[in-house]
Amino acid sequence: MKKIFSMLFVALVTISAAQAQSADEIAAKYVKAIGGAKAWKAIKSTKLTISMNMQGMDLPGFIISDNKNRQRVELNFQGMKIVQAFDGQTAWAVSPPQGITTPTPLPEAQAKGMKEFQFLNDLIDHKKRGTTITYDGEGDIEGVACYKIKVVTKEGKEETVYIDKSNYMKVASETVANGQTMVSHYSDFKEIDGVKAARKIVVKVGGQTFQSLSISEIENNVEVGDDTFAYKGN
Repeated sequence: MKKIFSMLFVALVTISAAQAQSADEIAAKYVKAIGGAKAWKAIKSTKLTISMNMQGMDLPGFIISDNKNRQRVELNFQGMKIVQAFDGQTAWAVSPPQGITTPTPLPEAQAKGMKEFQFLNDLIDHKKRGTTITYDGEGDIEGVACYKIKVVTKEGKEETVYIDKSNYMKVASETVANGQTMVSHYSDFKEIDGVKAARKIVVKVGGQTFQSLSISEIENNVEVGDDTFAYKGN
Protein backbone atom coordinates (compact mmCIF):
# COMPACT_ATOMS: atom_id res chain seq x y z
CA MET A 1 0.00 0.00 0.00
CA LYS A 2 2.82 2.40 0.90
CA LYS A 3 4.40 1.66 -2.46
CA ILE A 4 1.15 2.43 -4.26
CA PHE A 5 0.78 5.81 -2.49
CA SER A 6 4.45 6.57 -3.12
CA MET A 7 4.01 5.88 -6.84
CA LEU A 8 0.83 7.98 -6.88
CA PHE A 9 2.65 10.90 -5.22
CA VAL A 10 5.52 10.69 -7.74
CA ALA A 11 3.00 10.60 -10.59
CA LEU A 12 1.18 13.68 -9.27
CA VAL A 13 4.43 15.59 -8.84
CA THR A 14 5.51 14.61 -12.35
CA ILE A 15 2.18 15.75 -13.81
CA SER A 16 2.36 19.08 -11.94
CA ALA A 17 5.92 19.68 -13.11
CA ALA A 18 5.00 18.87 -16.71
CA GLN A 19 2.04 21.28 -16.59
CA ALA A 20 4.16 24.05 -15.05
CA GLN A 21 6.78 23.54 -17.72
CA SER A 22 4.10 23.62 -20.42
CA ALA A 23 2.70 26.87 -19.00
CA ASP A 24 6.17 28.44 -18.99
CA GLU A 25 6.87 27.24 -22.53
CA ILE A 26 3.57 28.54 -23.85
CA ALA A 27 4.10 31.88 -22.09
CA ALA A 28 7.62 32.17 -23.53
CA LYS A 29 6.33 31.51 -27.06
CA TYR A 30 3.57 34.06 -26.55
CA VAL A 31 6.03 36.73 -25.39
CA LYS A 32 8.21 35.98 -28.41
CA ALA A 33 5.18 36.20 -30.75
CA ILE A 34 4.31 39.72 -29.51
CA GLY A 35 7.85 41.02 -30.01
CA GLY A 36 9.87 39.77 -27.06
CA ALA A 37 10.46 41.00 -23.52
CA LYS A 38 13.31 43.34 -24.45
CA ALA A 39 11.23 45.27 -26.99
CA TRP A 40 8.29 45.60 -24.60
CA LYS A 41 10.45 46.75 -21.69
CA ALA A 42 11.94 49.46 -23.92
CA ILE A 43 8.49 51.09 -24.00
CA LYS A 44 8.09 53.52 -21.10
CA SER A 45 4.71 55.05 -21.97
CA THR A 46 1.89 54.60 -24.46
CA LYS A 47 -0.96 56.69 -25.85
CA LEU A 48 -3.88 54.92 -27.52
CA THR A 49 -6.36 56.89 -29.60
CA ILE A 50 -9.62 55.01 -29.20
CA SER A 51 -13.32 54.79 -29.87
CA MET A 52 -15.36 52.96 -27.24
CA ASN A 53 -18.79 51.62 -28.08
CA MET A 54 -21.05 50.97 -25.12
CA GLN A 55 -24.78 50.32 -25.28
CA GLY A 56 -24.88 51.72 -28.81
CA MET A 57 -22.99 54.91 -27.96
CA ASP A 58 -19.64 55.73 -29.55
CA LEU A 59 -17.26 57.56 -27.24
CA PRO A 60 -14.01 58.84 -28.82
CA GLY A 61 -11.00 59.48 -26.63
CA PHE A 62 -7.61 58.25 -25.56
CA ILE A 63 -5.77 56.16 -22.96
CA ILE A 64 -2.35 57.20 -21.66
CA SER A 65 -0.34 54.89 -19.41
CA ASP A 66 3.25 54.54 -18.26
CA ASN A 67 5.67 52.06 -16.70
CA LYS A 68 4.87 53.37 -13.22
CA ASN A 69 1.46 51.69 -13.70
CA ARG A 70 -0.29 55.04 -13.91
CA GLN A 71 -3.18 55.48 -16.32
CA ARG A 72 -5.55 58.12 -17.66
CA VAL A 73 -8.66 57.33 -19.70
CA GLU A 74 -10.38 60.31 -21.30
CA LEU A 75 -13.61 60.06 -23.29
CA ASN A 76 -15.87 62.59 -24.99
CA PHE A 77 -19.62 62.21 -24.48
CA GLN A 78 -21.78 64.79 -26.25
CA GLY A 79 -19.13 67.46 -25.74
CA MET A 80 -18.52 66.54 -22.09
CA LYS A 81 -15.14 65.25 -20.97
CA ILE A 82 -15.18 62.06 -18.89
CA VAL A 83 -11.92 61.16 -17.12
CA GLN A 84 -10.83 58.18 -15.06
CA ALA A 85 -7.24 58.11 -13.83
CA PHE A 86 -4.81 56.59 -11.35
CA ASP A 87 -1.74 58.52 -10.25
CA GLY A 88 -0.07 55.74 -8.29
CA GLN A 89 -1.91 56.62 -5.10
CA THR A 90 -5.44 57.75 -5.89
CA ALA A 91 -7.92 56.51 -8.48
CA TRP A 92 -10.21 59.38 -9.41
CA ALA A 93 -12.79 60.50 -11.93
CA VAL A 94 -14.61 63.42 -13.51
CA SER A 95 -17.94 62.50 -15.10
CA PRO A 96 -20.39 65.34 -15.80
CA PRO A 97 -23.12 62.96 -17.09
CA GLN A 98 -23.13 61.46 -13.56
CA GLY A 99 -22.98 64.83 -11.87
CA ILE A 100 -19.28 64.50 -10.97
CA THR A 101 -17.89 67.82 -12.21
CA THR A 102 -14.68 68.01 -10.14
CA PRO A 103 -11.95 65.40 -9.57
CA THR A 104 -13.39 62.86 -7.13
CA PRO A 105 -11.84 59.69 -5.67
CA LEU A 106 -13.45 56.54 -7.01
CA PRO A 107 -15.22 54.17 -4.61
CA GLU A 108 -12.92 51.28 -3.71
CA ALA A 109 -14.86 48.75 -5.81
CA GLN A 110 -14.33 50.89 -8.92
CA ALA A 111 -10.82 51.95 -7.97
CA LYS A 112 -9.66 48.35 -7.60
CA GLY A 113 -9.43 47.73 -11.35
CA MET A 114 -7.33 50.84 -11.97
CA LYS A 115 -5.06 50.09 -9.03
CA GLU A 116 -4.46 46.56 -10.34
CA PHE A 117 -3.46 47.85 -13.80
CA GLN A 118 -0.05 46.62 -14.95
CA PHE A 119 1.66 48.48 -17.78
CA LEU A 120 3.88 45.53 -18.59
CA ASN A 121 2.16 42.37 -19.82
CA ASP A 122 1.56 39.91 -16.96
CA LEU A 123 3.38 37.09 -18.78
CA ILE A 124 6.62 39.07 -19.22
CA ASP A 125 9.06 38.27 -16.39
CA HIS A 126 6.14 36.76 -14.51
CA LYS A 127 8.27 34.84 -12.00
CA LYS A 128 10.33 37.88 -11.03
CA ARG A 129 7.13 39.86 -10.53
CA GLY A 130 5.51 37.23 -8.29
CA THR A 131 2.91 36.15 -10.84
CA THR A 132 2.13 32.44 -10.99
CA ILE A 133 0.92 30.70 -14.13
CA THR A 134 -0.46 27.19 -14.55
CA TYR A 135 -1.49 25.17 -17.56
CA ASP A 136 -5.27 24.81 -17.57
CA GLY A 137 -5.79 22.54 -20.56
CA GLU A 138 -7.13 23.44 -23.97
CA GLY A 139 -10.22 25.29 -25.01
CA ASP A 140 -12.04 26.78 -27.97
CA ILE A 141 -12.83 30.48 -28.33
CA GLU A 142 -15.18 31.27 -31.23
CA GLY A 143 -13.72 28.47 -33.33
CA VAL A 144 -10.07 29.11 -32.40
CA ALA A 145 -8.24 26.22 -30.72
CA CYS A 146 -6.33 27.57 -27.72
CA TYR A 147 -4.08 26.72 -24.82
CA LYS A 148 -5.49 27.96 -21.51
CA ILE A 149 -3.17 29.53 -18.95
CA LYS A 150 -4.38 30.53 -15.49
CA VAL A 151 -2.65 33.70 -14.30
CA VAL A 152 -2.59 34.88 -10.68
CA THR A 153 -0.70 38.08 -9.84
CA LYS A 154 0.95 38.66 -6.48
CA GLU A 155 -1.94 41.00 -5.64
CA GLY A 156 -4.36 38.10 -6.14
CA LYS A 157 -5.88 39.15 -9.47
CA GLU A 158 -6.90 36.06 -11.43
CA GLU A 159 -7.60 35.53 -15.11
CA THR A 160 -7.54 32.75 -17.66
CA VAL A 161 -5.65 33.58 -20.84
CA TYR A 162 -6.42 31.88 -24.15
CA ILE A 163 -3.39 31.48 -26.44
CA ASP A 164 -4.00 30.59 -30.10
CA LYS A 165 -2.33 27.22 -30.73
CA SER A 166 -1.44 28.17 -34.31
CA ASN A 167 0.47 31.41 -33.69
CA TYR A 168 0.74 31.85 -29.89
CA MET A 169 -1.15 35.14 -29.85
CA LYS A 170 -3.55 35.92 -26.99
CA VAL A 171 -7.04 35.89 -28.44
CA ALA A 172 -9.05 36.14 -25.22
CA SER A 173 -8.90 36.52 -21.45
CA GLU A 174 -11.52 35.52 -18.92
CA THR A 175 -12.16 37.04 -15.49
CA VAL A 176 -14.90 36.72 -12.89
CA ALA A 177 -16.21 39.83 -11.16
CA ASN A 178 -19.25 40.09 -8.90
CA GLY A 179 -20.26 36.57 -9.89
CA GLN A 180 -20.23 37.39 -13.59
CA THR A 181 -17.82 35.97 -16.15
CA MET A 182 -16.34 38.57 -18.49
CA VAL A 183 -14.48 37.50 -21.62
CA SER A 184 -12.33 40.00 -23.52
CA HIS A 185 -11.65 39.09 -27.16
CA TYR A 186 -8.55 40.48 -28.93
CA SER A 187 -8.11 40.86 -32.69
CA ASP A 188 -6.67 43.02 -35.51
CA PHE A 189 -3.08 42.72 -34.33
CA LYS A 190 -0.62 45.27 -35.66
CA GLU A 191 3.11 45.69 -35.13
CA ILE A 192 4.63 49.03 -34.17
CA ASP A 193 8.09 49.70 -32.74
CA GLY A 194 8.80 45.98 -32.89
CA VAL A 195 5.86 44.88 -30.70
CA LYS A 196 2.44 43.51 -31.59
CA ALA A 197 -0.80 44.60 -29.95
CA ALA A 198 -4.52 44.17 -30.61
CA ARG A 199 -6.40 47.08 -32.12
CA LYS A 200 -9.83 45.63 -31.42
CA ILE A 201 -11.08 44.47 -28.02
CA VAL A 202 -14.61 43.19 -27.46
CA VAL A 203 -15.83 42.49 -23.93
CA LYS A 204 -18.68 40.01 -23.53
CA VAL A 205 -20.73 39.13 -20.47
CA GLY A 206 -22.87 36.01 -20.64
CA GLY A 207 -22.05 35.73 -24.32
CA GLN A 208 -23.47 39.19 -25.08
CA THR A 209 -21.32 42.15 -26.12
CA PHE A 210 -20.97 44.58 -23.22
CA GLN A 211 -18.53 47.02 -24.81
CA SER A 212 -16.00 47.21 -27.62
CA LEU A 213 -12.84 49.22 -28.06
CA SER A 214 -11.28 50.17 -31.40
CA ILE A 215 -7.74 51.58 -31.40
CA SER A 216 -6.95 53.83 -34.36
CA GLU A 217 -3.45 54.88 -33.30
CA ILE A 218 -0.75 53.61 -30.96
CA GLU A 219 2.05 55.96 -29.90
CA ASN A 220 4.88 54.61 -27.77
CA ASN A 221 7.27 56.53 -25.52
CA VAL A 222 5.19 59.69 -25.53
CA GLU A 223 6.08 62.40 -23.05
CA VAL A 224 4.02 62.21 -19.88
CA GLY A 225 4.36 64.05 -16.60
CA ASP A 226 2.84 63.75 -13.16
CA ASP A 227 0.13 66.25 -14.15
CA THR A 228 -1.22 63.80 -16.71
CA PHE A 229 -2.38 61.47 -13.95
CA ALA A 230 -2.41 63.61 -10.79
CA TYR A 231 -5.46 63.82 -8.56
CA LYS A 232 -6.06 67.52 -7.88
CA GLY A 233 -9.10 67.34 -5.71
CA ASN A 234 -9.49 68.31 -2.07
